[in-house]
Amino acid sequence: MFLKQSQNSRRNKDFVNYLMIGITIFFVIITMSNSNALAQRCLIGIHIAETNTAGYTSRLEHAKQLGIRVVRVPTDWNALEPTQNSFDTEYLNEVKTRILEAQNRGQRIVLMFSQAPPWANGNNEPPFPPKPAFYGAYANAFKKLYEEIISEDDQFDIHPSTIMALEVWNEPNVIEFWPTYPKREGTYVLINLDAAAEYADLLAQTYDTIKAQYPGVTILGGSLASADTEYLEALYSRWGGSSKFDALALHPYSGPDEHEGPHYSRAQYPDQCNEDDPLTPPWCFKQGIENIRATLDAHGDSSKQIWITEFGTGSSDSWGDAGSEDEQREHLQRA
Repeated sequence: MFLKQSQNSRRNKDFVNYLMIGITIFFVIITMSNSNALAQRCLIGIHIAETNTAGYTSRLEHAKQLGIRVVRVPTDWNALEPTQNSFDTEYLNEVKTRILEAQNRGQRIVLMFSQAPPWANGNNEPPFPPKPAFYGAYANAFKKLYEEIISEDDQFDIHPSTIMALEVWNEPNVIEFWPTYPKREGTYVLINLDAAAEYADLLAQTYDTIKAQYPGVTILGGSLASADTEYLEALYSRWGGSSKFDALALHPYSGPDEHEGPHYSRAQYPDQCNEDDPLTPPWCFKQGIENIRATLDAHGDSSKQIWITEFGTGSSDSWGDAGSEDEQREHLQRA
């Protein structure tokens, strides 16, 4: 499970606060009932999104001291392949360097790949997704990135086991990261369900392309913002009831508490869900995870894990954040 701060405070530059607010927890959910089994499978990590950031190695070192063992590394297709079939060596080496720095500290990597270049997305700026004709190009670029990272023919010596999983896109169910469709009626930012067919096809093609050569690689699908069971159902519908992922990535952020009281406007606690508000139920942590688990089970995917690759709340006074560091800590402890 990768924990990040809310949208209002993701750029906090203080690393201690970053770890309190933006700590990434890699958390494989095995069961909702056996807490001991769950704890034994919990890995803690950080999500450091920026590239060419001063202090990257010191952040990894601090993370190591805190027992953090996973780093989620978002990578950029536009930076990797700015011109079709031409891969940027400098960017590749930057990514490899980041991964090697983590490997040297005993940390493993979840590699997320998004940001289509203009030649693939209809001459739009990232984060626009690729046009359907370029889904194969995305799949091949992701495979190329993985191959380059684990190559034995360079000085980096990155072991394949360091790459824990490949995550296909980021939050395709929200308009911020799939901005070619309007918002779904009656939601905060969730995308019109017609868009799910496009991501389903992108994920399926990527899954098949990478698995054909690397069958042992774990492919994370979904990367869903909130417990968006409607979107997940739409993916299954597009696939005819099967699935094209080894595990489902989930970002179960909590929406603001709309009840009157001292916690009004603050993020709901992880064990809270305001069902009186039609906007809220997808943005509930515990109940949302349970609903996603039930959806997977109903489609015959009870053996497939949920990997929570983001969640969290900010410490600021902004609407939907925790309101203070003490409240933020309470959120993390409950989660």
